[in-house]
Amino acid sequence: MSTVARHIKKQRIQKGMTQDSLAGQLFVTRQTVSNWETGRSQPDIDTLVRIAEVLQTDVSVLIYGPTQKPNQEGALRGLCISGGITLLLGLFYMIGMPIARDVSRRLFMLTPYLLLQTIIAPILLFMLGWTLLQGLFTAGLLKPLSKGRKPLFFVSFGVLLLVFLPIVAFGAEQVVVLFLELQYHANPELYPQGFSYNGVLPRLIYDYCYRIDILRGKALILLVASLLGMAFWLSKPRIGPKETIRRSIADNINPTLEQ
Repeated sequence: MSTVARHIKKQRIQKGMTQDSLAGQLFVTRQTVSNWETGRSQPDIDTLVRIAEVLQTDVSVLIYGPTQKPNQEGALRGLCISGGITLLLGLFYMIGMPIARDVSRRLFMLTPYLLLQTIIAPILLFMLGWTLLQGLFTAGLLKPLSKGRKPLFFVSFGVLLLVFLPIVAFGAEQVVVLFLELQYHANPELYPQGFSYNGVLPRLIYDYCYRIDILRGKALILLVASLLGMAFWLSKPRIGPKETIRRSIADNINPTLEQ
């Protein structure tokens, strides 16, 4: 007997209904109800909704049972993943900043400091905003958006490109600079004229990224990064109710029917 079949039978008995009375209200034969409850056949989505209405229960109860919450496991898994990424980024930033400041003072290398400030810090706050809403959703304190997700996604994606695309380009160049600086400090005799690097990005991008460090004092870039994380969480695709029911029925079909 499949999980859905077992829940239909359990809910019918709890309501004090016979197979004949349930079949009469659904305008089907008693044999059809018997087939549902024994797992020989499966009701389609629309029929499952009508069964839930007649039994005065929720469709999720017929699929998952009365003591389980649908998608709770997936929500908790998402919280663990986003929380783990946020924690790792936070530890990397906290441990790396003192080291980067020490390197900048002793070796006059600003690249590690700039990478942490312009790349790691915004990504950390982006993930913090995402994790915050994921935690509220997992705790049942926040419901996902049911309408208007596409406009919000396009707006947040456009802002993300405007804010982070220059930062990504700057960060990629700084990785190259860091590699050259390390090579210079390891073999200074190869650079008799000293280390120098001519940037390839437009001056506007350099000015923008260097100002991020100043903006951090006002927490503006961090606020933008956190809001973007929240906006992307709100606009991420989610399975609709009918699709959830369809997948759940497929997952709970009696294995003998699939052979």
